[in-house]
Amino acid sequence: AGGDLGFVSGSIGISLFPIDGYKVDELILDARVAKAEARLQGHNTYSFFSSQMNAYAGERLLLAAQLRHALENNELSLKYQPQFDAQSNKMVGIEALLRWSNLALGMVGPDRFIPVAEDVGLIHPIGEWVLRTACEQCRRWQKAGFASLYVAVNLSSRQFHQKDLPASIYQILQDTGLNPASLGLELT
Repeated sequence: AGGDLGFVSGSIGISLFPIDGYKVDELILDARVAKAEARLQGHNTYSFFSSQMNAYAGERLLLAAQLRHALENNELSLKYQPQFDAQSNKMVGIEALLRWSNLALGMVGPDRFIPVAEDVGLIHPIGEWVLRTACEQCRRWQKAGFASLYVAVNLSSRQFHQKDLPASIYQILQDTGLNPASLGLELT
């Protein structure tokens, strides 16, 4: 009775008879795959089914299922790429690069798993793990004699829009004892 307004949005998947199949079950499954593709495009849109979507959707589902356990199974790691000052030719920093090694899938490149992590809501816990691990490692190297070393960490655009990102970064810096000037954040 209060007259509250609500807003509804939708993503539509479309499959066509007889191009995409002859059976109702096939057409419904294909439409669901197309709907998932529409959601990946940012919601509030539609997508027509294509045969390439099945292979692509299957891989994404497999990656998502395996990625859900990557943190707890210690499958994620950071590799560090040195950064040098061009004038002095001295190492001044490191860039933390995320890697994923899965027993079933082998080495999975970030170009394959980062978009999946963003889509299924895992980018925030993974991103926080990356940031914390990189800050801890940088602090250890600083204590070992590389006092002016800094670490660069990549953030995805989804992390950048995270409301509690500044508070999370602040807490990680407090917990690790890393000087804020020793942390560089790069938007990928």
